[in-house]
Amino acid sequence: MEENRLAQNNEILHKTCQFQRISHYNIGTWQL
Repeated sequence: MEENRLAQNNEILHKTCQFQRISHYNIGTWQL
C-alpha cells in the first residue's frame, strides 16, 4: 500500500516537472 502511494506520488511529481518545463519553454518562445 505504502509503495503504491509512493509510486503514484513520484509519477505526479514527474508529470508536474515536465509540465513546468514545457510551460517555461513556451513562455520563453513567446518572449522571443
